[in-house]
Order: sequence, then C-alpha cells, then structure tokens
Amino acid sequence: MIGAGGFIGSHLCEKLMSETPHKVLAVDVYDDKIKHLLEPSSQPWADRIQFHRINIKNDSRLEGLIRMADLVIFRTLLALNNRVSVNVFGFRLCLNSDLDL
Repeated sequence: MIGAGGFIGSHLCEKLMSETPHKVLAVDVYDDKIKHLLEPSSQPWADRIQFHRINIKNDSRLEGLIRMADLVIFRTLLALNNRVSVNVFGFRLCLNSDLDL
C-alpha cells in the first residue's frame, strides 16, 4: 500500500488487515494515521503489517518492495505543489517495476 500513512490509505490498510488474511507492506513518508496499526499488541493482525518509511520520489528500496508484492495499491496525495510530481513519478515507478516482472 503506497500512501498507507494518509487518511484513505490507513483506513484501507485497517480494512484489509481486519477482513483478510493478507500481509500488508505499508509505504509512506508519514506514519501518523497508521501508528495504531503498527503497535505490536494493539491488534490481532499486528504481525501481518510492516511499515516502510520511503519517499517514493527518490528511494530505490521502493522497487524491491513492489517486486515482493502480489498487488500494489497506490494511494498517494501530497500538498498541491508536490502532488503532481510524486503521483506521476511514483506511478511510473510502479508500472516500470511491474513490467520488469
């Protein structure tokens, strides 16, 4: 889940964790809205979620995480001045990683 630290991404992570047996790789530069999901004793699914603090504009680790995933959900949104470049660059990176599989 790229953009897991935001409002929509964090709620989608919580829904996935509570209603499915899947593991979630949560990616974002912020963890404010997802901290409660990462605390080991807070939820029964805490062992199925991993948070990776990554800036998708300039962190090469993202490609490796995308390759590990069966599905990528792209839910990023930044302030207006950064939004376009982050969304376009991040989405292009996701597509390129998928095409290399």
